[in-house]
Amino acid sequence: MKRLLLRAAGCALLLACDPGSSGEAPSGVAPPWVPTPVDASTWAGSTPHFRMVGRLNGEDLEQELSRRDAEDLGKLRCEREYKLPAEGGERHPPLLNEVVIKVELDVDWQERELQIELKKHDFARDTAGALVTIVPRDEEQDPARDQMWAELEWKRDGEDLVVQPVPQGVFTLGEYTGQPDAYGYIIPDNEGTVGGHLTLTPNEGETLQISFTARCGINNYKRPPPVETEE
Repeated sequence: MKRLLLRAAGCALLLACDPGSSGEAPSGVAPPWVPTPVDASTWAGSTPHFRMVGRLNGEDLEQELSRRDAEDLGKLRCEREYKLPAEGGERHPPLLNEVVIKVELDVDWQERELQIELKKHDFARDTAGALVTIVPRDEEQDPARDQMWAELEWKRDGEDLVVQPVPQGVFTLGEYTGQPDAYGYIIPDNEGTVGGHLTLTPNEGETLQISFTARCGINNYKRPPPVETEE
């Protein structure tokens, strides 16, 4: 009797009590052991999220944060970097110099931080749906108005694992929100969001698609070296 009861309980869990059954779940019910494929083909909207599918440096990636983790600034956040004028140099208002998306992921049972660095583009001037082309980095010339540089970094325990410049790709802006301060240039710490969709070609034959919307945390500031004046 005890053996029959155990068998009945096991059959209930497996949904396959009939010895002649195929063991498949009933029609319309997805087996719990089959993961739902991650869809990162388009921007998934304003709700905080992170989805990534593709290949990077020979590694196949399929990642998605839970909704709870996507709301946690410790798991997913954007950091804005503003460029300030150099001391003694030409005066100009603060400029948005870089947006970094930081996300904590579990890849092959290892905790890693991925940093997506979007450089030399002022998203505050764009409208939703704007297309920004990623171009190779050229230290002698900044990107054009509708271009930017991009870089991917894998980190673990604060140490760089991989630093990968991205020579080619497209970013579709979903949203860039936040109310600037009284001067109209800097969005305060812990305010605003950045969201959109990336299609990247980090290496020949590799494609990586990423959809994200991230709440922003603490701002960073970059000031060039002081300009030396002749006495």
